[in-house]
Parts: sequence; structure tokens; C-alpha cells
Amino acid sequence: MLQFTDATEMKAHYANIKAKFRGPRAVTYVTMPTAPPPPVEEPPPPPRVFVGPDMSKFPQDVIDQFNKTFTNSTKSRMRRIVVDTSDKYSVSIEDIMSSSRNRTLVLARQEAMYRARIEVGKSFPEIGRYFNKDHSTVAHSIKAHTKRMMK
Repeated sequence: MLQFTDATEMKAHYANIKAKFRGPRAVTYVTMPTAPPPPVEEPPPPPRVFVGPDMSKFPQDVIDQFNKTFTNSTKSRMRRIVVDTSDKYSVSIEDIMSSSRNRTLVLARQEAMYRARIEVGKSFPEIGRYFNKDHSTVAHSIKAHTKRMMK
């Protein structure tokens, strides 16, 4: 049994045990530089990149055409599909976008969803958001319209 007379003797004993398990210590000495490090130079500014033409040299009609909104956007194509379908089935656009389960409206809505998937290439959730429907409703509509077209 170990008996120590004071705490420093106990610390020394356990330090010796630790040293045996740890092995010899490698001591490295670091010398501090006497002179301060040289100042860091600021990097040169990045070269200017050519952004675009100087618009003041173009005629105003060219600038207006350049700034015109793109009319073949996805929303306008979706809107065009709904308008075409409403004309074909002789129903209003509001009726196609409604939640009515009237047979004529359901057929028109299903065709509009099918065309949105085929012509615009939208996903089921995107078509569902446009028509305020769930993606599973869109999947069923496209499947039902495809089945009707095969008859």
C-alpha cells in the first residue's frame, strides 16, 4: 500500500507513472523573431470586366425592344393553355380554375393540366399550384385525359 506524507510527493509519484506510459517527451524550442514581420501589401484591385455595351449609342427603339418583358414566359404559356381550353369547351376561365366537379369543367380542367404537362413541361406540384390543386389530382387528371385520348 502506498503512503504519502504530502500532496507533492503523491503528484510526483503519479507523474512518474504517467511518464513511463507516455514514453520520452520530445521537447521543441521555438525562437521568436526579433524583428517585426514585414507589412502585408494590399493586393492590386481586380481588373475591370466588360459588363455590356454602352446603351447611349443605340437607337431608342432597340433599347425599348431589349427592355421589353419576355412574353413567352411559363406563366403566359400556362395562361394561354387555360384560355384555349376554355374556348374549346365554352366555359369561363374562372370555372376551369374553380373547384367545381361539374363533368364539363372537370374534362376541361383535365385537358388543361395534360397540356400544361406536355407543352410546358411543368411538374405535377407546379401544375397543381397553378390550378390550386394537389399534385395527386394533377397526376389523376393527366392519366384520365390520356386514357380518354386512347379511346
